[in-house]
Amino acid sequence: MFITEARKRNIIVQIEVWDRFDLFDGSWGYWPVSPWNPKNNINYTTELSGLAKSYRSFSDHSFIQGVPGHPKYENASGPRKQKYDLVQSFQDKFIDKLLSITLDYNNVLYCMNNETHEDPAWGQYWMN
Repeated sequence: MFITEARKRNIIVQIEVWDRFDLFDGSWGYWPVSPWNPKNNINYTTELSGLAKSYRSFSDHSFIQGVPGHPKYENASGPRKQKYDLVQSFQDKFIDKLLSITLDYNNVLYCMNNETHEDPAWGQYWMN
C-alpha cells in the first residue's frame, strides 16, 4: 500500500536492504531482535549458520561476508562455506520475495549496501 500510495503522488520510495546498524547490539539494538539472528530464527542455529547471537560491532560480521566473490567467502574452509551458503540461501529468498513485490512499481530506488564498510563484493553480489 505504501509504494502504491507513493506512486500515486509521484514519490520515489527508497528501500534500504542491508544496513550495518541492523547487525549489532549497539545503541540501535537491532541485532538482538533481528529475524536473521539465530536466537530469533527457526531455520538455523548459531552452530549451523556461524552467526553469533550478539555482536558489539558490525565489523567482521559473517552475515555480510558470505557471498561468492567476497574474500572471506572465497578463502573459507569447506565447513565454513556451508555456513555462509546456508545463510545466503535465506538472504536470496528474502531478496526474491522483496523483488517479487516491488519490481511491479516504477517508483522504487534500491539501496543494496549502505554504510557497511564491507568488501565491495558484498554490495556487488546483491546488485547483480
